[in-house]
Amino acid sequence: MSCPQIIITPQAPFMSQQQLRGMAYDTAQYAMYEEECQYFKKMFAYDVLDSTNGAIANDTSGMLQSFYDSAKVEAMGKLKDVDKYIADSNYTAADAANNNVYPSNGVDANRKEVNRLYLLTLKDSSYHYTAADSAAIYAIAAQCPSEAGSAVWDARALYYSIIDDFIDFEDNCNAIGKSLTHPGNHPGATAPGNFRLYPNPNNGSMTIEYRLGDNENADISIYDIAGRK
Repeated sequence: MSCPQIIITPQAPFMSQQQLRGMAYDTAQYAMYEEECQYFKKMFAYDVLDSTNGAIANDTSGMLQSFYDSAKVEAMGKLKDVDKYIADSNYTAADAANNNVYPSNGVDANRKEVNRLYLLTLKDSSYHYTAADSAAIYAIAAQCPSEAGSAVWDARALYYSIIDDFIDFEDNCNAIGKSLTHPGNHPGATAPGNFRLYPNPNNGSMTIEYRLGDNENADISIYDIAGRK
């Protein structure tokens, strides 16, 4: 099964209780990006439940209420609260709520970071993005939207506004695995085969995951940007 492209919309009267439950508790098998697809569908279900009056009340199974209550206190729900504060122009509250998000995957980590960078100028219209800010935005913009979520598109738009120009980002969709990335990990940090380094870039503290077959050996060497081993 391929992962469907879901358009997030506040009103979804066409969604039945059964369809929402199927998304909230999705266990479908996908050819690639399996956990990402399942998570995106959960995000869609939460968005509908949070925006549509009666969607939960009409569910006699209690499954949607249970899903909603659980998601609301996790990164998914807290990030939705940040969106609401921004929509209300309450940027101080949005910043505080965003700081209180603790992502468990790369999708939410990207959204939190894009929020943080976006709020810098929302809170202070005279703020000028630093080189470090631009690098952080670019690192997200260069990722694969299918792996890293919609924050990639927002990062690209933000990056265009900083450089006052348009560049053609490649999506870098490798589909190496079927699981959600760790916070801070993205396709640019993944080498071919069963190897993963995160976060990348980093401050010298990192985690390296690798998998070897039976009776296989490997040498791992790490070099900095200047080529020093």
